[in-house]
Amino acid sequence: MTAALLGPMMPLEARTKRGDKFLAEGRAAEQKKDWDTALSFFEKALSEDPSDILYQMASEKARFQTAQSHIDRGLRVRSQGLLGQALVEFQKAYAINPGSAVAEQEIRRTTEMIERERKRVQETGKEDDAKEQAMTPGEQAKRDTEQRISSILPVPDLKPLNPEPIHLRLNGSTKLLFETVAKVANINVVWDPEYQAQVRGNIPVEFDNSTIEEALDYLSVITKSYWKPLSPNTIFVTMDNPISAAITKSRSPRFFTFRT
Repeated sequence: MTAALLGPMMPLEARTKRGDKFLAEGRAAEQKKDWDTALSFFEKALSEDPSDILYQMASEKARFQTAQSHIDRGLRVRSQGLLGQALVEFQKAYAINPGSAVAEQEIRRTTEMIERERKRVQETGKEDDAKEQAMTPGEQAKRDTEQRISSILPVPDLKPLNPEPIHLRLNGSTKLLFETVAKVANINVVWDPEYQAQVRGNIPVEFDNSTIEEALDYLSVITKSYWKPLSPNTIFVTMDNPISAAITKSRSPRFFTFRT
């Protein structure tokens, strides 16, 4: 009876020891941020004992981190104009973690960029430089819009219909803050169609005897946004990014103090 009980226990014990060995090797690779290797070892451990909660947790964490590492690598090489390599990295990320909306989005965006470059080569017979190739469709659209505006008119001065100092206490989302301040000054707000709030949730602010420019500049800082006048009574608001930052350099800095 004792021998019969010991018999089936030996393979289980051996399997557990082997799984723990894979787990330790995976954690060593994890410490080095070698996520592909870590995931490989964790999956080997999990195959030894699929019911082990430690193996499950380690494998799940490594799966997310490995997919993210390929996304980061893809963004890095795409910024150098290496679109084909970037697409391979995003596809790897999606294969590892099919639930990644970021990987799916970047595959679609990079595919569009590759198709754009293919058409350009067919039309002109030559490739663009790496910097041009690295620009996403959204970045190109913003740049083209800014160039068109700059070529038509200089950046106008904002002249609100209500020039009185702003006294206001608010607690709301990014769009609510900009639109409320604009409404007080009786100016219009045009939003970038691709705008996505960089700061989530409600944001408390208080303006005391502030000009419209001071209020808008402050909102830009705390919401990670960028604004510029399109006309004396209309402003354009978009996300803060390298393109808008370059444009911002042409504006004189303003120094101001607020209570928040």
